Amino acid sequence: MSSWLLRPLSTVSVQVRNYGRFGRKPRITKPRPSHTYRALVEHIVQPKYVDFVKSLPPNETCELNAHYQSVTAAVETNVTKYETLLAREALMKFQSSQLTLIFHRNKMEGWDYFDASLALHKCGIKVEAIGKKILQIALDGTKYSNILPIFTGHQLIGFGMEKSDPKSVKAIFKALRRTPGVVLMAGILQDRIMSTSQLKSYSEWGNKHAELVSTLATVGGADLSRLDAVKSPRVTTQLLYFILKIFILFPKQAVCCVALLDGFRQILVACVSVLKSQFATFDASMFPPMLVSVPHPETLTTVPVLKEVDVDKLIVLTFVLSMVAAVFSLMIPMFFGSDPTKDDGYKGYTKPNPLIFCSAF
Repeated sequence: MSSWLLRPLSTVSVQVRNYGRFGRKPRITKPRPSHTYRALVEHIVQPKYVDFVKSLPPNETCELNAHYQSVTAAVETNVTKYETLLAREALMKFQSSQLTLIFHRNKMEGWDYFDASLALHKCGIKVEAIGKKILQIALDGTKYSNILPIFTGHQLIGFGMEKSDPKSVKAIFKALRRTPGVVLMAGILQDRIMSTSQLKSYSEWGNKHAELVSTLATVGGADLSRLDAVKSPRVTTQLLYFILKIFILFPKQAVCCVALLDGFRQILVACVSVLKSQFATFDASMFPPMLVSVPHPETLTTVPVLKEVDVDKLIVLTFVLSMVAAVFSLMIPMFFGSDPTKDDGYKGYTKPNPLIFCSAF
């Protein structure tokens, strides 16, 4: 009976005690001391590590003392199995990554560091913090040992396992503009240590490539126009570029046209040889006088025609004309008679425009 009466009172007392413990704000600057027995247990189980340097007397801790130098060297060269494992993993990351970036981490909060690592992760860069001792064990004696002097403070390493093209590097620089807490110091690209300026110039290779292509196209166009004006005024630069586009857009059809044109060329050579052997001269009386370009057609009965014919020039002219005819036959279905509902090989051209074909000439 007494226990039944005291049970609600004990419950209320527990609630009051819990409110007193957890209801107030914790004192962060001056925390509340632990319980006596708890403080005693924490003091007993606290690990103790012997510092060899601090255990030496002051006369032996002088930096000029040889014994002090030997002791500190022994402490620094002591490598555990766990450190060896971490060093092996770090070296594997250096060897397998296509792009390795070294950053300096400024003082910032955890959320800012998370935002910076997330922005680099979207660019294919995984950011990690590796200690200087682990890097010393991993990279000492390898081709990456030249980057060890960079790690003097708070550095981060970014490993890019997927892409290392100029477009990806440019995206990384764009992401770093929004993260001032992370500063790029250097990088390793294709087993070559590069500074920030070199990586910046590498990221602009796409624009340089476009400029080079445009320059070469300009020079080639000038040469073609010069040759055009001297040798063949009928064949223009636009026509040659148009034929090149056809070969790029329709490679299979272009190869078939080239094969057919080669057969036509052989037939033309045979026909020219037959004409040269059979019809060396012709009778001028068979044609009207206006079609024969001679001063006195009455006094001249025969005119030599095909004995001095330049077969090579005739073949080249016929080849060019045949190429134009083949290109025209290829482009007629695309520009004049395409139907997007039919599977005729020219999908996507819903509105034919004849001016596009005419402007190519």
